[in-house]
Amino acid sequence: MNENRLRNLREKMASSELDAFYLSCPENLFYFTGFSGTTGGLYVTAEKAFLLVDSRYTEQAGEECRGCEIVAVERPYEVDKVFFGEKRIGFEEDSLSYELYLTLEKRFGKGAKLIAAANLPRELRAIKDDAELEKIRTAVAIADSAFHHILPFIKEGVYEIDLATELDFYMRREGASGPSFEIIVAAGERSSLPHGVAGRHKLKAHEPVLMDFGCVYEHYCSDMTRTVFLGDPGEEVKALYGVVKEGQKRGHVNCLIGKPIHFAEEAVRSYFASLDLDRYFGHSLGHGVGLMIHEDPFVNKGNKAVFRPNMVYTVEPGIYIPGACGVRIEDMAVMTRQGPQILTGSPKEPIVL
Repeated sequence: MNENRLRNLREKMASSELDAFYLSCPENLFYFTGFSGTTGGLYVTAEKAFLLVDSRYTEQAGEECRGCEIVAVERPYEVDKVFFGEKRIGFEEDSLSYELYLTLEKRFGKGAKLIAAANLPRELRAIKDDAELEKIRTAVAIADSAFHHILPFIKEGVYEIDLATELDFYMRREGASGPSFEIIVAAGERSSLPHGVAGRHKLKAHEPVLMDFGCVYEHYCSDMTRTVFLGDPGEEVKALYGVVKEGQKRGHVNCLIGKPIHFAEEAVRSYFASLDLDRYFGHSLGHGVGLMIHEDPFVNKGNKAVFRPNMVYTVEPGIYIPGACGVRIEDMAVMTRQGPQILTGSPKEPIVL
């Protein structure tokens, strides 16, 4: 159990006038207690923390969550076993099903009110501590190494799925527990698909090959994208690559402590618009990375929050022209008091194989 994190949660609960908080998102359970099982419930009050788990996890919870009161239940929503009349109870509206919400209402009874408060754990998890940063750096280093490893495998006639499989195998061999999401390898015209999951397309000469991948190391994720070329792709595509690279640079320099997060995406979009290319950039500029591959802070034009120290996030502009090609470059970065520190180390100069 992490006392510091629970104390921070209780402080946020108090400022939101919450008497308790029920959490069931696996990433939140791990963050606050160290419990790595896939199913459980955590009931936090001003004084105590109860971890509700079934018989599959009681022994595991006892080993992982020392200091936390383990309560054996048949279902993790049996909160009436640890409920002491709290009136205002926070819950994670972003991950709790409506069915479970209704079940909790019945378990707590008419005297209690469930309050949507998923922002509280999200805000805490957005600021990484030193132990988290160390694991993230390792996950990033494994992905960087995988990028260098995969380059000799990129040849004519190779299937996209074979590249994805090799990346997965290599990262696991280097210490990852698995990929942090389904690996994207999209070549040729398919590179215009921002989430073009690897398939049976065979690589051909002069094609762009877009690869988006990352791994999980001790529960923490990494994420990176590079676009390389299997032979000279032509001047137009190389020019497009240069535009994306410059756009990413403008995104990075607009990520500063205390500066509104939306400024970064707006700077990139403004640059693309000046070249009449903004219509080909359809997704957000980036997202936070940690226990989940997508978490706070979301680096998009709607985020009015400001950058804070120890936020970890991506900057990943892309231009995708349907029926032609796509280019994306993605780095992970951590915000420091001196400004952004780019964690991804793989080269961004155009690579022609």
